[in-house]
Amino acid sequence: MYSDGDFRLRHVNKKKRCAFLASVKPEKLNNRMTRRHSGSHVIAWTAITISSYIGFLRAYTRRRGIAVPRFDFIFFFWELGEVISLLDMKIKFVFLLWVFLFGIVPASAQGGRSYIKQAINEWGTCRNVAITLTGGDLALNWNNAYASSGIPRSLSEALEELNENKEFIDDVQLTESGRWLILYGNNGFAWNDIPYSLEQKIREYNNDNEVITSVTFNDAGAWIVISQEYISASSPAVYEWIEEGIEKYGQLWAAHMTEDGLVLCYEGGYKFLGNVPENLKQKLRECKIDVFRIKFLSDGTYFIADKNGYYSYYM
Repeated sequence: MYSDGDFRLRHVNKKKRCAFLASVKPEKLNNRMTRRHSGSHVIAWTAITISSYIGFLRAYTRRRGIAVPRFDFIFFFWELGEVISLLDMKIKFVFLLWVFLFGIVPASAQGGRSYIKQAINEWGTCRNVAITLTGGDLALNWNNAYASSGIPRSLSEALEELNENKEFIDDVQLTESGRWLILYGNNGFAWNDIPYSLEQKIREYNNDNEVITSVTFNDAGAWIVISQEYISASSPAVYEWIEEGIEKYGQLWAAHMTEDGLVLCYEGGYKFLGNVPENLKQKLRECKIDVFRIKFLSDGTYFIADKNGYYSYYM
């Protein structure tokens, strides 16, 4: 099965397969106010300041999981206190009234990644994740149980539809810009705004009944598709680099790429290209997990797991 951006799932040739899966804190805004301003000026300035922190605070409850917004309260209250200290009494009253009316700090808001970690720890196993610096996070366990934070609404809707149809969700790929791809069921796919060449390759493999086991891509248009019999990549140079690893480490199981880094997971080892955090490299050298799934970010965040959902992470 496959789906494109309209989320209407359509049947194509199916074949069983397995697949792998894998916050930047808001920057403090420097307050350079050194003299008094008009009330409207200050209110507008503070509105912009706070809006840069909260974005759109939403929480969606799903049939098998809860999506919660990412929010950093420590930085928020620190900046809020500095802003208030510089305002006149009358302006302070107006400002605090504005905060109250617009509900800037809902009591139910939680740190996004802490929620993901809490869910994983409660499950005791985790099959795979999708993690980004700014575009949301998702953890996926058995029976399609999942926990998500800040992911695109279109991805949430696609996951909900697959759950309602009782489709087994194997893998979710998510980029910083909100592009995503889901591998599910018997070689089924759903996606949004993936590179056209990647879409064509997936359709080609699917039409040939080729069992796809891993897909990874980034916002720059780079991608890798791994099937039981073949490997394809957007770059000939990357393809040759992958082949060198096969000669040394055996079968390629999975791959994960960011905007500037790539990790390949082989049957007998790993290969790294570009900006891959040293803590992940060290963990892979030391861990006793038979790693089959890898997800990582440039800031050192990572998740690794075997085929049975035994995992290790740094988030």
